Amino acid sequence: MPGVCPNSWQVYGCESALASLWPWTTFLQRIDLFALALMLVYVVIVLSHVSYKYRSARRVEDADTEMFHRRRRKLAADLSGEVSSLKSVAFAAPYLGLAGTCVGILGIFRGYSGSMHGALVMVATAMAAALTSAAAGVI
Repeated sequence: MPGVCPNSWQVYGCESALASLWPWTTFLQRIDLFALALMLVYVVIVLSHVSYKYRSARRVEDADTEMFHRRRRKLAADLSGEVSSLKSVAFAAPYLGLAGTCVGILGIFRGYSGSMHGALVMVATAMAAALTSAAAGVI
Protein backbone atom coordinates (compact mmCIF):
# COMPACT_ATOMS: atom_id res chain seq x y z
CA MET A 1 0.00 0.00 0.00
CA PRO A 2 1.46 3.37 -0.95
CA GLY A 3 1.84 5.84 1.87
CA VAL A 4 2.01 3.20 4.60
CA CYS A 5 5.22 2.92 6.58
CA PRO A 6 6.56 -0.49 7.53
CA ASN A 7 7.46 0.81 10.99
CA SER A 8 4.58 0.78 13.43
CA TRP A 9 6.18 3.35 15.74
CA GLN A 10 5.72 6.18 13.22
CA VAL A 11 2.37 7.55 14.33
CA TYR A 12 1.99 10.22 11.66
CA GLY A 13 3.11 8.18 8.66
CA CYS A 14 6.36 8.29 6.74
CA GLU A 15 7.70 11.63 7.89
CA SER A 16 11.09 10.95 6.34
CA ALA A 17 9.83 10.22 2.82
CA LEU A 18 10.55 12.95 0.27
CA ALA A 19 6.92 13.10 -0.84
CA SER A 20 5.78 13.87 2.69
CA LEU A 21 8.53 16.49 3.16
CA TRP A 22 7.70 18.41 -0.03
CA PRO A 23 4.70 20.30 1.48
CA TRP A 24 6.93 21.52 4.32
CA THR A 25 9.37 23.23 1.95
CA THR A 26 9.11 26.91 1.08
CA PHE A 27 9.15 28.35 -2.41
CA LEU A 28 12.86 29.21 -2.16
CA GLN A 29 13.70 25.69 -1.00
CA ARG A 30 11.78 24.23 -3.93
CA ILE A 31 13.69 26.44 -6.36
CA ASP A 32 16.92 25.35 -4.67
CA LEU A 33 16.04 21.65 -4.95
CA PHE A 34 15.03 22.12 -8.58
CA ALA A 35 18.35 23.84 -9.37
CA LEU A 36 20.26 21.02 -7.67
CA ALA A 37 18.30 18.43 -9.64
CA LEU A 38 19.14 20.26 -12.87
CA MET A 39 22.82 20.29 -11.86
CA LEU A 40 22.70 16.54 -11.30
CA VAL A 41 21.10 15.96 -14.70
CA TYR A 42 23.75 18.18 -16.32
CA VAL A 43 26.55 16.19 -14.67
CA VAL A 44 25.09 12.89 -15.90
CA ILE A 45 24.73 14.25 -19.44
CA VAL A 46 28.26 15.64 -19.51
CA LEU A 47 29.76 12.43 -18.13
CA SER A 48 27.95 10.31 -20.72
CA HIS A 49 29.04 12.70 -23.49
CA VAL A 50 32.67 12.59 -22.35
CA SER A 51 32.56 8.81 -22.06
CA TYR A 52 31.18 8.53 -25.60
CA LYS A 53 33.87 10.84 -27.00
CA TYR A 54 36.60 8.95 -25.18
CA ARG A 55 35.39 5.57 -26.39
CA SER A 56 35.02 6.76 -29.96
CA ALA A 57 38.54 8.22 -29.90
CA ARG A 58 40.00 4.94 -28.69
CA ARG A 59 38.49 3.04 -31.62
CA VAL A 60 40.82 4.69 -34.11
CA GLU A 61 43.14 2.02 -35.42
CA ASP A 62 45.65 4.19 -37.25
CA ALA A 63 47.70 5.66 -34.39
CA ASP A 64 50.63 6.97 -36.44
CA THR A 65 48.87 9.35 -38.78
CA GLU A 66 48.63 13.10 -38.48
CA MET A 67 44.82 12.83 -38.48
CA PHE A 68 44.94 10.74 -35.31
CA HIS A 69 47.11 13.30 -33.50
CA ARG A 70 44.86 16.14 -34.63
CA ARG A 71 41.78 14.29 -33.34
CA ARG A 72 43.60 13.56 -30.09
CA ARG A 73 44.44 17.24 -29.52
CA LYS A 74 40.85 18.24 -30.32
CA LEU A 75 39.53 15.62 -27.90
CA ALA A 76 41.87 16.86 -25.16
CA ALA A 77 40.65 20.44 -25.68
CA ASP A 78 36.99 19.34 -25.62
CA LEU A 79 37.47 17.25 -22.50
CA SER A 80 39.27 20.05 -20.68
CA GLY A 81 36.30 22.35 -21.34
CA GLU A 82 33.88 19.72 -20.07
CA VAL A 83 35.98 19.11 -16.97
CA SER A 84 36.03 22.81 -16.13
CA SER A 85 32.23 22.97 -16.29
CA LEU A 86 32.03 19.91 -14.03
CA LYS A 87 34.41 21.60 -11.59
CA SER A 88 32.14 24.64 -11.39
CA VAL A 89 29.10 22.45 -10.70
CA ALA A 90 31.02 20.51 -8.06
CA PHE A 91 32.07 23.78 -6.43
CA ALA A 92 28.62 25.44 -6.48
CA ALA A 93 26.32 22.53 -5.54
CA PRO A 94 27.27 22.18 -1.84
CA TYR A 95 26.92 25.92 -1.28
CA LEU A 96 23.55 25.94 -3.00
CA GLY A 97 22.47 23.07 -0.74
CA LEU A 98 23.72 24.98 2.29
CA ALA A 99 21.76 28.06 1.25
CA GLY A 100 18.58 25.99 0.92
CA THR A 101 19.17 24.50 4.35
CA CYS A 102 19.64 27.93 5.92
CA VAL A 103 16.42 29.18 4.34
CA GLY A 104 14.61 26.08 5.60
CA ILE A 105 15.94 26.39 9.13
CA LEU A 106 14.95 30.05 9.28
CA GLY A 107 11.47 29.07 8.07
CA ILE A 108 11.05 26.59 10.93
CA PHE A 109 10.58 29.28 13.49
CA ARG A 110 7.20 30.46 12.28
CA GLY A 111 4.49 31.12 14.81
CA TYR A 112 2.79 28.00 16.17
CA SER A 113 0.10 27.81 18.78
CA GLY A 114 -0.71 24.31 19.86
CA SER A 115 0.42 21.49 22.06
CA MET A 116 4.07 20.86 22.86
CA HIS A 117 3.97 17.48 21.09
CA GLY A 118 2.58 19.10 17.95
CA ALA A 119 5.32 21.74 18.05
CA LEU A 120 8.00 19.04 18.36
CA VAL A 121 6.56 17.10 15.41
CA MET A 122 6.37 20.29 13.36
CA VAL A 123 9.95 21.32 14.13
CA ALA A 124 11.32 17.82 13.48
CA THR A 125 9.52 17.50 10.15
CA ALA A 126 10.50 21.00 9.05
CA MET A 127 14.12 20.30 10.02
CA ALA A 128 14.09 17.13 7.93
CA ALA A 129 12.68 19.10 4.99
CA ALA A 130 15.36 21.75 5.45
CA LEU A 131 18.15 19.18 5.37
CA THR A 132 17.02 17.64 2.07
CA SER A 133 18.64 20.46 0.12
CA ALA A 134 21.95 19.90 1.93
CA ALA A 135 21.79 16.21 1.07
CA ALA A 136 20.97 17.05 -2.55
CA GLY A 137 23.91 19.47 -2.66
CA VAL A 138 26.31 16.84 -1.41
CA ILE A 139 25.06 14.28 -3.92
